[in-house]
Amino acid sequence: MKYIYNIDKLKNHNENTVFEEKIGKKAQNLLELAANGFNVPHFSVITNRYFKEIILKEIEKHNQEAGNNDEIKDWDAVFSGNTERKIENIIRIIKNHKIRGEFEKEIENVLNEESYYAVRSSSIEEDSSNFSFAGQFETYLYI
Repeated sequence: MKYIYNIDKLKNHNENTVFEEKIGKKAQNLLELAANGFNVPHFSVITNRYFKEIILKEIEKHNQEAGNNDEIKDWDAVFSGNTERKIENIIRIIKNHKIRGEFEKEIENVLNEESYYAVRSSSIEEDSSNFSFAGQFETYLYI
């Protein structure tokens, strides 16, 4: 899969550090528990790759059209010098984004229509040494 990691494939992976930039801290911790034999419920994780490859390009295009060429020019700029305007632009672009077909198919391939899911928003910057987003993410049950 291109954008989604499945726990069953990841827990047997020897180089978990490969995934550090792609999945959030909660997923990393769950993966580490599973790799060490703890009973962790089945889960899949959507990486930041879709955001980096698709959404970031839309943000860059929007900024160029609006004359904000220096505002977001790469992944690091998303998290540096956060101004209200920049955050509002990112939120607007994400809300108006139409999910690409290949990503939608990948999500459908992971899901079992007869199951319920807990869906949690997260961030790869969550609970890092530079950022704390405690209480800002949502979990939706029985989806």
